[in-house]
Amino acid sequence: MLDRAEDRFEKRIAQLETKIAETEARIIKWTFVFVFGQFWAIVSVLFVFFRK
Repeated sequence: MLDRAEDRFEKRIAQLETKIAETEARIIKWTFVFVFGQFWAIVSVLFVFFRK
């Protein structure tokens, strides 16, 4: 009985690790998208500002 509980526990831990890894990957992806967008927004504003 203890072995069965241990197996379920290990399986649940593995599932949680997988979910954490997937979430981490999404956060990193969206961070790069945000930074890239902010970079181009700043470049655009500076271009307009210094063009005059």
